[in-house]
Amino acid sequence: MSPEEKLDLSPWAKYRLYGKFPFKLLLHVILTVLTTYHSITVSSVFDSYSRSISRSWNPLLFPNSYDSSAEESNWGKGYEIYTGE
Repeated sequence: MSPEEKLDLSPWAKYRLYGKFPFKLLLHVILTVLTTYHSITVSSVFDSYSRSISRSWNPLLFPNSYDSSAEESNWGKGYEIYTGE
């Protein structure tokens, strides 16, 4: 295989021409799938913890009696991140 062919041909073209299986491509696909699976698993484990912490801290950080009109005069329009019901 010439240096031009190494640079110009895709892994599938090399496989068709020379019968060389694209192991690096397969490895990257496997790594992508495993990394995606790991991130989804970790986020699902910490999801309930995050919700419970949010429920604990929301009343302390954003009470219903909070008056944001003083801040709106300093900063322009104010947008509430959390809304209390």
